[in-house]
Amino acid sequence: MWAQGRANSSQAPSAQRAAGQTPEVSPATLLLPEATPVKLKLLHVLNSKTVVVDDPLNFAVAEDVIGNGKIIVKADAVAIGRVV
Repeated sequence: MWAQGRANSSQAPSAQRAAGQTPEVSPATLLLPEATPVKLKLLHVLNSKTVVVDDPLNFAVAEDVIGNGKIIVKADAVAIGRVV
């Protein structure tokens, strides 16, 4: 089975500012080269006998994703996919 999805930052920039944090880079400058590996952790059990196309898949980013020496996606950010 293949998963297709996207990763989301664990906190929106406005939430980071409210918490006194600053984002590593501004969203307008985020660019991750094609084929950059992103390690994900599946957050639930996946059973090949019961899964069907379009079932949701919930992941967390396992390690910080680094691009150009800066954190692009922090570990534990949410990643969502669907079975295709």
